[in-house]
Amino acid sequence: MLKQEYAAKSLTIVRGLFREEVPSLDQECQRLQREGDLAHDNLRALQWDKVGGGKQFDRLDPVTDISPVLQRLAHSPRLLELVEEILGEPATLFKDKLIFKTDGVRGYNNHQDYFNWQGSGAPAREVLSVAVAIDASTAGNGAVVYYPGPWDRLLNEGEEVSDIYNPNRGVVDPKHLEGIEPFMPELEPGDVILFSSLIPHESGPNHSGNTRRILYLTYAPSRLGDLRGKYYASHAAILQQDRIARGEVAGEIR
Repeated sequence: MLKQEYAAKSLTIVRGLFREEVPSLDQECQRLQREGDLAHDNLRALQWDKVGGGKQFDRLDPVTDISPVLQRLAHSPRLLELVEEILGEPATLFKDKLIFKTDGVRGYNNHQDYFNWQGSGAPAREVLSVAVAIDASTAGNGAVVYYPGPWDRLLNEGEEVSDIYNPNRGVVDPKHLEGIEPFMPELEPGDVILFSSLIPHESGPNHSGNTRRILYLTYAPSRLGDLRGKYYASHAAILQQDRIARGEVAGEIR
């Protein structure tokens, strides 16, 4: 059932998978935000646009390498069993990030995640992401809106991958979404969504007064080898080029 729903919609939801872990996840998120290196030149700690202008802290990307708690969750047998059921083979962690979506931050334009992952060595249809809700996700705090369907190709193929945190890069043309009913699942803490790197999705701003934290874990088949190091080296290089082009210090992931 899980695999069939994913094949038809490019996503599937598992309710309450990590409900018991929510208190420890909450504590770990607080620790990371309180003790983490959030300096501007740390490419791990990224900012995003605020509603009304300016920027504020938004995410840690990557995150599992600085958090034993999140590292254990990423390798949880309960989770890997679901991932491998969908992929049909053993899987390895490819990418990970913790989005805080603090109050007042804007959302993301409609996009496909694979746009920024081209050249990673992982075919788009073999990349699977997992969103673990640490807080409730609602319309008021900027829940993600998906456009379900059997997506099998990158819609912005040929567009240059650069300035990757420009909200106008890799945006899906609305013509591709005509006739598709958008789906905004409201989540409770501990719920999980498994979704394709090709499914178009977007989100609104957070006007709730609170953070809306989601841990994103992305997996690829183990037979492709360890792609995580290769990806983050390329990721850092692109961010550094973007910063140098803006006359800023290049920075590094630390």
